[in-house]
Amino acid sequence: MKLRFVLPVLALAAALTGCASNGGTADTSGKPGAFHVRGMQVEACECESVCPCVFEEDATYDMCQGWIALSVEEGSFEGTDLAGVKCAVALVKTEKNLAKSLGKWEGRVWIDEGASEAQRKGITAVVQASLGGAFAKLEFKTAKVTIASKDGKWELAVAGVGEARITPIKTKEGKVLAVVNSPSPIIMPEYNCCIAESNTFSDGGVKWDFKGRNGGYGGFEFKSK
Repeated sequence: MKLRFVLPVLALAAALTGCASNGGTADTSGKPGAFHVRGMQVEACECESVCPCVFEEDATYDMCQGWIALSVEEGSFEGTDLAGVKCAVALVKTEKNLAKSLGKWEGRVWIDEGASEAQRKGITAVVQASLGGAFAKLEFKTAKVTIASKDGKWELAVAGVGEARITPIKTKEGKVLAVVNSPSPIIMPEYNCCIAESNTFSDGGVKWDFKGRNGGYGGFEFKSK
């Protein structure tokens, strides 16, 4: 992904560099702090669809709370295989403009309970390096995390916390509406636009129900320098 401006947090910028890929990941064995992972990213947020944050505009409402779920398809951290690892990030507090408030957000991350100790360590490091710079506060937890696709729709769930189910917006020709090469440095290279059939959250005094609001999915790639 090409950045239009210098992010206030260098770690975030470094991890987001080069999100487009022809496939495959680098060997990270024996390289302290090294990671390279690719997979599917599923989102659902507070904004009306299509989320204006995709275009670096202000959120529809006072802020943009929502989910960012990551399902790793291939890759590793310091040689530890992370394929199959899932995690879900909840943006519990942001500001009106996401791009302008990088470094000020608050969030919580749930790593799937099926991950090994080494995988939890690895995905924690990947998330901290790739997304953590956007947050002033980021708390990590463990729970059953589900990310799945069926009949062209996507769903994510964190047991006991919340879930989201998103349906693609399609053109008259039946193709999924997509935003390619968004100007925002925090958006996937190809953002497939959706409507949320459901989007709920309840944890630590924060609750939401954003049924009918924005959703999106697409491939992601995170790698260390």
